[in-house]
Amino acid sequence: MPVASKSKIKSVCCGADHTMVLLNHDLIYVWGLNSEGQLGLGNNNNICVPQKLSLSHIIKFNILFNFFIF
Repeated sequence: MPVASKSKIKSVCCGADHTMVLLNHDLIYVWGLNSEGQLGLGNNNNICVPQKLSLSHIIKFNILFNFFIF
């Protein structure tokens, strides 16, 4: 994961086939299956390497039973 060495994980959320990590600098990285756009990257491409999630286009998100729903 291409993040600064001083970053620390604050929280991890996992779906059945995808993962999201919140770092101490309020950065979110996502990866996994994305067939329904559940990663919030604006596409349906599956992601094998963690990608930084841009929060500029997200209006709202909900957390439900450790799943992010965009």
